[in-house]
Amino acid sequence: GRGVAGISESSLLSLLSPSNTMSCRVLAFYYLLLHRRAVSELRQKPDTPLPAEYSVSLLGDDSAKTLLLHTRNNKHHYAPVYPTFLKLLVAQFPFLCDPQALLAEDEAKAHVSKLSKNSKEFDVVEYMSGMITALERGDECKTFYMISKMLKRHHEAIPSEIVAACVPHVVKLGFRVQSSFIKLWEMSAALNPQQTWLNTARVLRTRLRL
Repeated sequence: GRGVAGISESSLLSLLSPSNTMSCRVLAFYYLLLHRRAVSELRQKPDTPLPAEYSVSLLGDDSAKTLLLHTRNNKHHYAPVYPTFLKLLVAQFPFLCDPQALLAEDEAKAHVSKLSKNSKEFDVVEYMSGMITALERGDECKTFYMISKMLKRHHEAIPSEIVAACVPHVVKLGFRVQSSFIKLWEMSAALNPQQTWLNTARVLRTRLRL
């Protein structure tokens, strides 16, 4: 399997499973962060062979946030590793300890809550319009949160024209938002392939003319 010290990616995935104890998950995540740091440091040394890297998908934002809160609330239990674990975690997920990011997430949650209270059914068009507004402002944290929520509603009929309208804005943001948006675009294309492709092509063609 992939990885070093005999820990395969499939084994790490199993160790990080929510069905395991929190201590097990923390230590597995800690190992993963240490491995990524080691690979990063080796890249700075010319002609140094690099170990196989683990998939980025193992570093889920939700897991990171859960484990951060758990270790913070149980510092005495993780005293030997907590300082390094926290440093590595914040380096990999700086938005977790960024006050502005936390405020942006709270704002996004309030937006979702408002939609829920104002209507019995989830209004996809209104929600996606709010996402475009966040994109136009360059609000990466709020956009990522909203995309993540939308991905969980895979049964919804996503308006392909709104998904297409997001494309020019998404390319200006970071990899985290882009990779999540690709999943959303693919979800729209799976539900309505022809319209998604046509609307996306139309938006891009219009942008190229500007």
